[in-house]
Amino acid sequence: MRDRKVFLTKEMSLLWRGIAVIMVVASHYIVWYGDLVTREPLRYAVSRLGIYGVDIFFVVSGYGLAKASAKRPVGWGFIKGRLQNTYVPYLLLAGLMRLWEGEAWTRKSFFRFLTGYDFWFIQNILVFYFAFFVVFRLLHKNYLRLLALAAIVLLYSYRLAVMDRASFWFVSNLAFVIGVALALYETHLIRVMNAAWPVWILILTGLMAWVAKSGMDIRFTPVENYDKMIPGMAASVIWTLFAVQAAGKFGGRFIWLRFLGKISLELYLLHTFLYFETVRLSGIQNRLLQGAVALAATGVLSWGVHILLSGFWKRAGKGGRTAPL
Repeated sequence: MRDRKVFLTKEMSLLWRGIAVIMVVASHYIVWYGDLVTREPLRYAVSRLGIYGVDIFFVVSGYGLAKASAKRPVGWGFIKGRLQNTYVPYLLLAGLMRLWEGEAWTRKSFFRFLTGYDFWFIQNILVFYFAFFVVFRLLHKNYLRLLALAAIVLLYSYRLAVMDRASFWFVSNLAFVIGVALALYETHLIRVMNAAWPVWILILTGLMAWVAKSGMDIRFTPVENYDKMIPGMAASVIWTLFAVQAAGKFGGRFIWLRFLGKISLELYLLHTFLYFETVRLSGIQNRLLQGAVALAATGVLSWGVHILLSGFWKRAGKGGRTAPL
């Protein structure tokens, strides 16, 4: 850890995306198979993994954007590359899913489709991309950029809470700002964290224990949506910092996780749809076999879509896709 130069290399980012997408998929499958898990605390804990997986996606995205902005101006070409990696695959897959399901297109449904409303993660990341683009175009001091971006994300999150959106719409949003901050002040923060990394790990581990305990304590307690915002974001910040600090211990291992990281967007977009279509169309009666078939189909199709899109961008002369989120 003492010779660590950056918080996240490309390999680390892909690895953590792979971990994150496993967490998200697991949180959905535990809902579908929750009746087979006899221990309620375990069922609840796994169901919450999705939120912490999204934290990872957001911190990696914010970090990657800010690192890239140091190498090239934040202009149309900069943001176009990010939309190419995220928005275009979303439009393709979400559009095909709508056609498969035979849903009628109305003005409202088309607007929801374009804004990613039914894939809340997509909507949030598009808001973050736009905010990042505007802030980094208009402001040139890093501290002003960070303050402005944090204000926008907090106001957006507050609006979501007031609108009574589910807590997963907003509790992870600060992770994006943390990712940007880690990139903007990386040299100074790395020096501090390298000098006392065991202390940081101990502190963050202790705080993670609080996160786990507080989450378990409220699982049976009805809480107003707005009241979830501050403790939820606090838990998100703690976990995000813990994950980033722990990332330095992985090195170049776990190639299979990096592979999942490369196709993580496709996995996220397809896994729910393919699960329910497998249950509906396969004729398989065994529930565990249904889940296994759905997971296998998700992996194969996600890989295939990723290869097709990468090949298309390469042939179009726009450079192959990099990290998907």
